[in-house]
Amino acid sequence: MLYVAFVLLILGWSYTAVVTKIALNYIGPFEFTLWRVLVGFLFLFLITAFMKKLEKPKSIKWAFLLGLFQNALPVVFYNLALVYSSAGKVTVLGYIMPFWTILLERLILKTKLEKIKYIPISLSFIGLILIMQPWYFRASVFGYLFAILYGVSWGIGNVVSVIIWEKYPHWDVFSLTFWQMVFVVLVVILFNVLIPYQRTVVLNSYLIFAILYTGIIATAFAWFLWIFLLKKLPASIVGLSSLAIPVFAMIESYIQLHEKFSLTDLIGSFFIILSLLIIYIYSLHKKTQSQNFAS
Repeated sequence: MLYVAFVLLILGWSYTAVVTKIALNYIGPFEFTLWRVLVGFLFLFLITAFMKKLEKPKSIKWAFLLGLFQNALPVVFYNLALVYSSAGKVTVLGYIMPFWTILLERLILKTKLEKIKYIPISLSFIGLILIMQPWYFRASVFGYLFAILYGVSWGIGNVVSVIIWEKYPHWDVFSLTFWQMVFVVLVVILFNVLIPYQRTVVLNSYLIFAILYTGIIATAFAWFLWIFLLKKLPASIVGLSSLAIPVFAMIESYIQLHEKFSLTDLIGSFFIILSLLIIYIYSLHKKTQSQNFAS
């Protein structure tokens, strides 16, 4: 049952890129983002209320910062990236997030950057350059830049999360998730007001499906599965999703969207996924060593 949930999480998040890419043919990126977060917020509210976890936020400031950087900005940049670039490449570039997190932890939290981490960081940077191919300027470059901003903002959100758990270790996860989603909705509404995207909405069955899928499956249900799995399985196993999601996203976009990947794209993607694998194995090895030392 646990591993069924694990597979559902991977498929749910990886297929989001394909669903969103198609949906953006019928609606602007900011409007789609708004509908996605509204549906996600509604379901998170129902889950939090059902579990009787609704409580006053321990810090409005930190709930806002978490909502801004871990959800609002990543989803906005993600959808903008899909306007200009392919679903597979956007997902791969976005999942460089762990390395932005490492660098941002070094800058903000002053954590020590171990020498071995320079290897995966260098590999991911090479992969980034190979996929972007900045020597060829084209419209898709904007998509790549938004995908990078998606990963960077997500990385900042991870650092904010670390700070929150240090300051408020007893803040209930469901309560924190609910309050940061309140601010996500407000920020996305502000984006829609300040930056109106000129596109006529074509309401059809697929757009309705896409809004429900991204709102319920990719937002509310996926985060619920993530929290559930972290309670039942080691974090090292759950972390494998960061390796599997970009791979599945590329396969799904190739099958359904008929996206073409050049040899350079594939080599760049390989470097990025290899770098994720290295950091995952190193983290697992380090955790095993610390557990053996403790015992």
